[in-house]
Amino acid sequence: MRLGGGFFLDSIGLTGAFMEQRFAFDEIAYVYRAARPDYPEALIEDVVSYADLKQSDKILEVGCGTGQATR
Repeated sequence: MRLGGGFFLDSIGLTGAFMEQRFAFDEIAYVYRAARPDYPEALIEDVVSYADLKQSDKILEVGCGTGQATR
């Protein structure tokens, strides 16, 4: 079984309507991005400070949607 193979996807229930909807947000992401205010710079600075991140550290943003906070 390999990811992307029909048998594997069938076996974990990732077929049909579910797979059709997995890109639904892509079609309207630009609307969300245009309407959503940016995060305040102070909030980002607080998160970085709290996490004690260094300039050379790498992070992984999970479930980032449009990636607005990453910018």
